[in-house]
Amino acid sequence: MECVKNHKEAWSFQDPVEEEMAPGYYEVIDEPMCLGMMEEKLNNFEYHRVQEFVNDFMLIVNNCRDFNGKDNGQSDWIVVWSVH
Repeated sequence: MECVKNHKEAWSFQDPVEEEMAPGYYEVIDEPMCLGMMEEKLNNFEYHRVQEFVNDFMLIVNNCRDFNGKDNGQSDWIVVWSVH
């Protein structure tokens, strides 16, 4: 978690998306997720299986791709992390 959060490109995934910064985001994305929410769940022992953690990370990846498109630079960065 720390490795991903500390990456220089991770800044836009740290906190929930603000509608002002991404108009229409919540019209496209039904289940928002961010690294901060994942960290909170981790700290609160809400993940009972590794797959739950992976699912939330993949939710960030898929939300990014769904909103920004597959060829967007932000999408490229987060997709690379998803395969590590």
